[in-house]
Amino acid sequence: MSRTHPLSIQPASTQPLTPAQKRFNGLIKKINRQRDTLEAWQEHEPSFARRWNTEYLPLQHTADHLQQQLALLLDHAADTIRLTEADQQTLHSIICDIVEQLLTSATLDNAERGTLQTLFDKHSPTSYAEQEQQKQAQIKAQVEQAFGVKLGDEAIDLDDPQALMRQLHAAMQAEAEHETASSRPRKTSRTEQRREANRLKKQQEQELAEKQASQSVQSIFRRLASSLHPDRETNPAERERKTALMQRATTAYKDNRLLDLLQLQLEVEQIQPGNLAQLANDQLKHYNRVLHQQSEDLTIELLQTEAAFKMRYRLDPHASIQPSDMPRIVNESVALLEEDNHETRQMIDRLQESKALKRWLNQTRKSQQFDEQMFDLLHDLFPGGMR
Repeated sequence: MSRTHPLSIQPASTQPLTPAQKRFNGLIKKINRQRDTLEAWQEHEPSFARRWNTEYLPLQHTADHLQQQLALLLDHAADTIRLTEADQQTLHSIICDIVEQLLTSATLDNAERGTLQTLFDKHSPTSYAEQEQQKQAQIKAQVEQAFGVKLGDEAIDLDDPQALMRQLHAAMQAEAEHETASSRPRKTSRTEQRREANRLKKQQEQELAEKQASQSVQSIFRRLASSLHPDRETNPAERERKTALMQRATTAYKDNRLLDLLQLQLEVEQIQPGNLAQLANDQLKHYNRVLHQQSEDLTIELLQTEAAFKMRYRLDPHASIQPSDMPRIVNESVALLEEDNHETRQMIDRLQESKALKRWLNQTRKSQQFDEQMFDLLHDLFPGGMR
């Protein structure tokens, strides 16, 4: 992806850039990189979605079907094959694990979900509905403890993080309002008074700086609006051109995008590139404050874009993904699922024979015991690092 970014402050031949000028150029470059990344997300995802829908999802349907076959095969074995109590317990555990994983799949219809939940309830001492309630209560308690709020009796939707964040924000706001209403004035020491006075002073200075920065953006927009107002043009083609430019300026001003406004000024030759080097240091600081906020907003937008992408395609929420990773993700996901499906088919064929089933249960149980022992050992060695 290529784009020309002519907006920068060039150093004079006899004088280096000031710190504020260097920061201005650095922020411009950072914002342009962030915008390029956002454009790459928008450009590459349609191709990713087509491949995901045509190559990966059919394999996922097949995987779900094979896992259901395996669960039903094991269920039949539990009813028809004489097993030791240890093997029975292992079999129940495996069936419940398979069903739990299947119930997170988006490919199942309501009838299949009902059948699987019934199968889970058959092999679990706790019903699926009760287990989900316990899981939700546990997560709710963890969220309440982490953020110091009460979410009340309202259920939380674990499949919709945005709804959970809205619910959490509302609870935190209500908690803050309650604390404000119930607080009582108390005597403060001189040290506390000085701290409060310093805090208020810093707050006022910050508010003044933000106001001045906002006025700088407003001033640029007014100059553009005065120059670009389409109603003052008699030529239809020029009126249409200025209408489009005015729309861009209005959108940039509304979103507080200083970079766009400055680039528009260059585009309509309202300023020259060399003019930026003549900006007063205070004015440049105001610009840098606005550009910094614009970059922070883009950072949040990028994080939200990446998180939404991972949520849409049920990818690892902890993985770091860039738009350039999309072809690799499809290739690796398809290859891994093809291998898993091949192994599941082989397992279904092999477990038809009771002796093979018993050997597999014994091996699985030993593997589970080993994993538990390793977890306990690591927990003892690193008690603060285990979750």
